Amino acid sequence: MEVIAGRAAFLSDRKIGINDGERVITFKRAVIAVGSKPIELFGRGPGFYDTDGIFEISELPKSVVIVGGGAVGVEMASFFSALACEVSVVEAMDEILPFADQEVTGVLKREFKKNGVTLLTGAKISNAWSDGGVCKMELEDGRTMNSEAVVIAAGRKPNLAGLGLDKAGVAVGIGGNVEVDEAMSTTRGGIFAVGDAAGKRQLAYTAHHEGLVAGRNILGRPSRMDYRAVPSIVFSGPEIACIGPTENQMARTGVKTRVGRHHVRALARAQACGETTGMFKVIEGEDHSILAVHIASPYATEIIHGAVTAMRAGMTVAELAGTVFGHPTFSEGISLAAEDAIRHG
Repeated sequence: MEVIAGRAAFLSDRKIGINDGERVITFKRAVIAVGSKPIELFGRGPGFYDTDGIFEISELPKSVVIVGGGAVGVEMASFFSALACEVSVVEAMDEILPFADQEVTGVLKREFKKNGVTLLTGAKISNAWSDGGVCKMELEDGRTMNSEAVVIAAGRKPNLAGLGLDKAGVAVGIGGNVEVDEAMSTTRGGIFAVGDAAGKRQLAYTAHHEGLVAGRNILGRPSRMDYRAVPSIVFSGPEIACIGPTENQMARTGVKTRVGRHHVRALARAQACGETTGMFKVIEGEDHSILAVHIASPYATEIIHGAVTAMRAGMTVAELAGTVFGHPTFSEGISLAAEDAIRHG
């Protein structure tokens, strides 16, 4: 294997030029895995950071505004709140963590409120600037905000500029990502794209698996990516973990469901550890399948994989409820929520 340091760009669907054509490589297969960079919105200057640059700070700010209530924004809010910073989160949508069930995010909201974190949803910033060491922001509704630091956590965009994708015949979709199918193949045979370049799910572990899928297909071992079995995990306080759509999303599309719940405070392990915040939610379909599992709990990012495995295996909610979990554990909350769904049947 040869590793080449340089800037690559497609010259055709079978040739890549390195450093403006200084070297030309002919290939049979190629994988686009260029990653992404934070979206730039506003407020350049002292005190304004993106989600990459915030890790370079050398002094803890007393107050922080997080712009964006997605996974990274919520994680940043939890982190700075734990360090006793005054934290505010500004989210343009009506809810934080739109992929998570509202009952589950409600747990996080209550913890944020308890810890002094201010949540502003349905709020948009119209202007932002730095003035004498103070970050100032104006909201569209006329409100103003001041803080020592602002973290822009409004998403990322793929590093596709200058790659010459048009010369290779690789199409880019409306969202700015390379168009791929479930085999991670682009619109040009022999060229694959994975990770943030493909943009299906901007998650490191998803990118890793997409790379495996692309590699297997390159080696002639047919493989497909199943995004229905990709969990969403958030390292907040408490942790959030989800697999499948939310109850509200299914209700809007007319899907009939049964819902089971179990609160963390009812778990013996939670009482023993003094960590009693959170809940488990299992959503069952008419055919008794597991449609979704949403968790707010200590170790939720670990626990969710039991639900992922059960869903991939095609287990029913009754089979999940009948699975023997160790006691006392946090994980048994999944089976207890499944039992609750059956009782509601």
